[in-house]
Amino acid sequence: MPDFVAMEERTAQYANNTDTLCKSTPRMKGWPVMPPNGGIKFFEPRLQYTPGGADVDLNRVVDKPQRRNVAEQGPSRPQKRNPKPNVLNISGDPNHSAKELCGSETSWGPDFVSVSEGIWCDMSAKEAWPLCSSTTEMGCFDTVANKLRGSQHGLRVRDQRSGRDMPHKEFDTVNHWE
Repeated sequence: MPDFVAMEERTAQYANNTDTLCKSTPRMKGWPVMPPNGGIKFFEPRLQYTPGGADVDLNRVVDKPQRRNVAEQGPSRPQKRNPKPNVLNISGDPNHSAKELCGSETSWGPDFVSVSEGIWCDMSAKEAWPLCSSTTEMGCFDTVANKLRGSQHGLRVRDQRSGRDMPHKEFDTVNHWE
């Protein structure tokens, strides 16, 4: 772990540009649980250092903000985000965000409903859907039947508003978090 050996230039680099240490996922990210499909980031090719231990190429070590349009990515997004596709977790806690979960590049786990947000996150596709209500009766997730409601078009079910295909899901286990 050369990044943590105290050397004069390296120490100065970290002091002058804290992002090279604190905003460097391969350098500082902890992994209490291994993400699926090798989601752990590392430097490839390996970093090069000056004789004093500083990074030769600072552009490689700092995480760059990524702008993504989720609607444009569609099926090209990773589909291995849900190791338990037959499990549904439902939470009423306003601190549990389905919107944030679906929008996170690194999140993975079972499908999730945030009752307080009124959103279901399909973790297999990383797609958020509204919960059904008196004002939203189609193109929504029904928390009583635990499935999406849409218009039947042959063998496919579609959201009437957007025309997008709606996934068919069946849950063997539904966990209600208080």
